[in-house]
Amino acid sequence: MMTRCSLAGLSLFLLLFTLLAGGCQRSLVGEEADVSGTVFYKGKPLPGGHIKIASPKGHIVVAIIDPQGHYQCRAPVGEVQIAVENRMLKMKQSDQLPPPMPAGAPKPNEDSVHGTYVPLPEKYHAFETSGLQYKVKKGPQTYDIHLE
Repeated sequence: MMTRCSLAGLSLFLLLFTLLAGGCQRSLVGEEADVSGTVFYKGKPLPGGHIKIASPKGHIVVAIIDPQGHYQCRAPVGEVQIAVENRMLKMKQSDQLPPPMPAGAPKPNEDSVHGTYVPLPEKYHAFETSGLQYKVKKGPQTYDIHLE
């Protein structure tokens, strides 16, 4: 049988644990901002796929590209790297398995990705080779992504 003192102590411990756990989660992600724009390939909107945005702390955000080339997401404030992927549109047509996502990356709902497959250079599929970087600022912003 728990005494009032031990019950109060347990309640206090749970409250502190919850606050600390929540604080740790926020510190990993940091501030975020609304980012939207259009992804262009060779001057035309890319008709589907998704973009992946990675912060230096390893936080990864995935945003769907709609058939008109538009995307929107909440991205971490600061310097980020960007990768663009649309091979799932080709794989949907051929029923192949999609390539693996990086460890810790949220997986987009492949059923929500619609559009027309357009072959992109391989370099855009990975953060390390895409050459796509952006500095996310506080507040809502528009950033168009141009692929060649």
